[in-house]
Amino acid sequence: MEKSDIDYWEKFCLKKMIPIVKNFSSWVISQADKDNFDILLFLSRDGFYPYLYYKKASANKHIRSEGRYVLSSRRAYLYASKLNDKDELLDAILNEQNSIEKKCSIKAIIENIGLDLCNYEDELRKFGFQHQLIDIQSNNQKDKLREFLEYIYRDIHNAIELEKKALMNYFENLGVINKRICIIDIGWRGTSQLALMSLLNCEVFGYYFCLQKKIDRKLEKNVKTFIDELCFSKIKSHYVFSNIMMFEFLFSSPMKSLKHFNIEKGYARPEFIDRGEDKYINSIHKIFLNEYKKNMHQYDFCRYQSNIDLIKYFFFLNIKSKKDRIAFSRVSINIGIGEINPNYPIVNKISISKIKSYKDLSSLYYNSKWKDTLCIEWDVLSFKKIKLFLLYKFRTLIIVDKIIKFAKIIIKRPRKRNISPCPKS
Repeated sequence: MEKSDIDYWEKFCLKKMIPIVKNFSSWVISQADKDNFDILLFLSRDGFYPYLYYKKASANKHIRSEGRYVLSSRRAYLYASKLNDKDELLDAILNEQNSIEKKCSIKAIIENIGLDLCNYEDELRKFGFQHQLIDIQSNNQKDKLREFLEYIYRDIHNAIELEKKALMNYFENLGVINKRICIIDIGWRGTSQLALMSLLNCEVFGYYFCLQKKIDRKLEKNVKTFIDELCFSKIKSHYVFSNIMMFEFLFSSPMKSLKHFNIEKGYARPEFIDRGEDKYINSIHKIFLNEYKKNMHQYDFCRYQSNIDLIKYFFFLNIKSKKDRIAFSRVSINIGIGEINPNYPIVNKISISKIKSYKDLSSLYYNSKWKDTLCIEWDVLSFKKIKLFLLYKFRTLIIVDKIIKFAKIIIKRPRKRNISPCPKS
């Protein structure tokens, strides 16, 4: 990375990321002091930084609850917890990828289960799928895919059953069976907590940064959330969820993503997903660890004033300066389950020469992981040529003038529409 990039992410890490992560960690420590759980499970990967703070705090002061960093993934926990209910397991397989993306290939879905689709090519054709890379989009395709999954359900059940045995072996080795446990996660819907309650057949509590308002009734009395517990009048959960990916980014670590466990020589062996490394997240991780080692002795874990840090971060998210959007357009994160979804840029960008309609802009604008942001790459030559191109494409001056006018507004007043022009790199 260039020095300017390093300077930007160092400032972001020190001024925005670390204060919020540290305050959340301090809140977890204060709750653990009062609630006296046997074990606190910091779920990978979002729980890694809070775990570092908790580990240090527990060494400096008496905290009854033991803290452990535990390998986890929604895919591993969810599939194993649904093993005894065929319909719920198939629903989990089919519905999880739809929560993020509207389409996904058959190959990705089947391989995410742990099966080799090459073994089912003849069966696929019987259900009307001519090749493995067909994207499942229409309701008819989804119905056909469900029929196919029911047809091969015995193989699916056997694969998930082996995973579940390995997962339970992992929990036994961790020593969490028949213990009073609490998980720590940034939160979303509490899916992992529900899965653990089913797998361990006991009450599981949860400390979260934030949760959606509508959660399963089984969780309502067993969760505490950082945002809601502090009761700041200017900070509500819906503000966090309007930019949930930007808050998940604060807790993102470059630790490997778990897919599932296998049994090897009597022990659970984790299988990880190779998504490649994002150099910016790795850089932030190094900055975080340097700051952690350098100033750890100065932190007071009993005090937190997160309202100030959160309000500052909300201002940052709402201002959406050009410099910030350009920086975040270079960063990619993964938001899927298992291997289904690839990495996505936090801020989408498009070259001005590729803008052909309002749809091109609005789709990228509203689908950015940083809510309602967009970077437009442009140069003088492209801007001069775009009117001639659009005139040829649409054959009507009315549409061309509208698009050109919109593009000029974006470039002259980027903040008004939360869209930033950026020079081509």
